[in-house]
Amino acid sequence: MSRQTARGSQAARDHVERILSELHERNIERELDIIQYSNVAPHEIDDESTDTPLMDPFRELGGLSAIKDMTNFSLQKFNTLWLSLREHVLAYYNVGRGKRSDVKPKDAFFMTLVMLKEGGTWDSNAKRFKLATTTFTDVVTKFIRMLSPRVYVDLVEERCDEATMRNARTRGTTFSHSPSALYAVDVTFQQSW
Repeated sequence: MSRQTARGSQAARDHVERILSELHERNIERELDIIQYSNVAPHEIDDESTDTPLMDPFRELGGLSAIKDMTNFSLQKFNTLWLSLREHVLAYYNVGRGKRSDVKPKDAFFMTLVMLKEGGTWDSNAKRFKLATTTFTDVVTKFIRMLSPRVYVDLVEERCDEATMRNARTRGTTFSHSPSALYAVDVTFQQSW
C-alpha cells in the first residue's frame, strides 16, 4: 500500500472516529438500552459490492451502537424499515432525466434518518458523510419528496376510516387526553427549535 493511500485511509478513519466521538459526547445524558452484541472483526468492503458504502464505516468502527446513536433505530429495526420501503424507493429513486446521484438508495435513507434525528445545519450533516452541502441537501430533500407519498398512504390513507370523528365520538375518546383542546379556537403554535 502506498503512503498516499495509507494517509487517505487513516484520514478517513480519523474522520469517522471524530464523528462518532462527537455523537457519543452528545448522547452522554441519554440512557442507552442496547443489547450487547459480540464484536465482529471488521473486514474489507469493496465500495462497488456493498449497498451502503457511506454507512459501512460507521458500522465497522462504531459497531451496532453507532447506527443506533445516529438514527435512534437498531440495525435490525433500520433493516426492517428499509425492507418495508425498498420496493417503492427502488422504483422511484434516481429515475427520470438528469444526472443520477452517486449516493445509493439505502445510504440516502440512512442520511435522511440521521438528518431528521440530529437536526442541525445542512453543512454539519454533510461533513459527517464527506459530501458537498448541495449534494447532501439535494439527496435528502429529493429522498423525502420521493418517500412522502408512500408514507402518506401507509400512515394516513389506510387509517382514515378508523380515525373518523364519528368513531371517536361513539367510543368516547374525543379529546380524552387534552380536554382543554376543546376550547382552542384560533391558535398558532410556535416551532420549538
